[in-house]
Amino acid sequence: MSCHRIFSLAVVILGAFFPCAVAAGEPEPSRPTEAPTTEADEVEVEEIVITGASENATGPSVTVVAREEILRLGARTLSDVLAVQPALQSVTGGRGERTLVLRGSDQRQTLLLVDSTPFFIPYDGQVDLNMIPAEMIDHVTVVKGAGSVLFGPTGLGGAINVVTRRPRARPSLQVTLEADGEGGTDLRGASSFRAGPVGVLLGAAWLRSPGFRLSSSFSPTFMEDGGLRSNSDREQASAFANLRLSLSPDQHFCLGGFFLSAEKGVPPSTLSSQARFWRFTEWRAGGVSAGYDARFDFGLKTDLVFFARWFDNLIDSYDDDRYQTQENPSRAFHSWYHDRMFGGRLRARYRIQSAPWGETVLRLWSGAQLDSHFEDWASGHFLDIRRGLLTVSPEAETFLGRSVTLTVSVQAELELPGNMPQEKNGTTFEANPLFSLGYEPRPGLSLLATVARRSRFPTLKERFSSSLGMTQPNPDLGPENAWHFGLDASWEASRHLQIQAAVYDAEVTGLIGRTPIGNGLEQMQNLGRSRLLGAETGLSARPWRWLNVSAGYAFLFARRTDLDPPENRLADRPEHKLTIEFVVKPMPRLELSTLLQLAGPIPFQHPDTMRWGELGVCAQWNARIAYHLDRWSSLWLRASNILDANYQTKFGFPEPGLQVFLGVTSGLSWAPPEDRR
Repeated sequence: MSCHRIFSLAVVILGAFFPCAVAAGEPEPSRPTEAPTTEADEVEVEEIVITGASENATGPSVTVVAREEILRLGARTLSDVLAVQPALQSVTGGRGERTLVLRGSDQRQTLLLVDSTPFFIPYDGQVDLNMIPAEMIDHVTVVKGAGSVLFGPTGLGGAINVVTRRPRARPSLQVTLEADGEGGTDLRGASSFRAGPVGVLLGAAWLRSPGFRLSSSFSPTFMEDGGLRSNSDREQASAFANLRLSLSPDQHFCLGGFFLSAEKGVPPSTLSSQARFWRFTEWRAGGVSAGYDARFDFGLKTDLVFFARWFDNLIDSYDDDRYQTQENPSRAFHSWYHDRMFGGRLRARYRIQSAPWGETVLRLWSGAQLDSHFEDWASGHFLDIRRGLLTVSPEAETFLGRSVTLTVSVQAELELPGNMPQEKNGTTFEANPLFSLGYEPRPGLSLLATVARRSRFPTLKERFSSSLGMTQPNPDLGPENAWHFGLDASWEASRHLQIQAAVYDAEVTGLIGRTPIGNGLEQMQNLGRSRLLGAETGLSARPWRWLNVSAGYAFLFARRTDLDPPENRLADRPEHKLTIEFVVKPMPRLELSTLLQLAGPIPFQHPDTMRWGELGVCAQWNARIAYHLDRWSSLWLRASNILDANYQTKFGFPEPGLQVFLGVTSGLSWAPPEDRR
């Protein structure tokens, strides 16, 4: 069946069911795709999120995307999960990788974590978000701005913590299959079981795609003739596991690991004469972590984690768009990149009930991390570099009466040079404070004001990359710093209506940028300053049992303050983003959801002429129909970019046109033998 015929069927079904939702009364809520998590059915998953006023703080600066929402979105990867957030922009870069911009801060300035431990390539400071499958995600916590002090270093603009799925108390098995109109297949599954104090979860995912189809309104260029996007195919596989051992009600040991592997093309720019003909012949990443958490009778809580991450990527650059020959030495190459990250961190929390000034909670984050990068080129060139990071972050939160809280913290970071091709002048030390004042004038209404300073050490690539002889390394490149000022408000008007709002201002100094130094060479230097000024608002309403409505809007003013217009703009950052979602449940087993996103305008700089321009407003409309056969089995039909709009988040890199997916999930859960007895 052709893509357009499937789309026509989807429109007919949508048209048939949406009127029913208006006429429906208040039927019983439909069952979710995955059974709701309860204390009796799920082994505890604890995530310490420190955001100033409270560990359980909510509001515009803290967003938690639950697994139920991930399933409803039809997300295949972490990129799909984050792309719908108003404060986040998901961008396709020049290497075909999906990266993010959070409140104007790019992914190098944002701390990405998996289970509260770093997950990014040490050399470049970022990673392709499409490589993290949604199947392994339990929920995602997004901390925007300066509230991420106890997550660790390098969170200049915020932090994103991906919490992986944990073993269930009841044995279970679930398998999902989804196919698209281009012949792509996504197969994934997970199984969980428990034997006494030991719980185990095993999962895997496999995705094969011949590529995505461009919008029918895309105008062919000299680099792209339309239809199926050039060199956009990919095949990737992943496996993950989690083990949790309950030593006692207050002591737990966790062991987790994952492995990601892919072979994928890198779609070239459709508009630049400097297009790259690249393929990731091999892309591999893996990680293991071991943790221990404990609670003590005198009020102390601790958790200790040791982790290891590794990334091995083989990039092949070809002579032309046939992707067959590598004979032109100025264009073609064959290079391996090997990155390693080892470390550990200790977190602790102690509550003082009877302090003279009021109840106080003391917290501590301390960690050590070793980064290394080795690259090997077929030409014989190689690069071998290492560095260490030490971080200590104490924090004190005091409750001044019933309605006021004061939080003070400092994040001390030390960078230690290791094996480096050029000598770096000693260590680099940064100490950054945070002050936060929370006020609750009435139940359901909370205000939070925050002032904080954050730093980001340069990546190994920014310091030592030679870019095929065109860039002069700068071993003494300094960190970027930013002062953050924020005001958040959250109001729970009723059980069915919540409203949130935030304004923020981030003043960045020491901005790292590429600078000409003569003789055709460039160098990364701390020459820039920028300002990220914005506002956000969100609304969540449930006027009837069968209808949920959520909406979010973000405004961003992102400019360099050391340059004059139009060169002062920061590329690939939309000034506005609006997201509206409706979830309708006209019958107990039927769920319909639709999501509309508007983003833009987006400034860009042409890579050939270096002239500035603006991409228009990007509009994307997605919809999904799901029928839940039981707690574990569902059928669904979903469509993305229903309008088949020709839009792009980065100049020269158009997004997929209309895509239609048909999926089924099936599973079962049963009582363990000891329960049956």
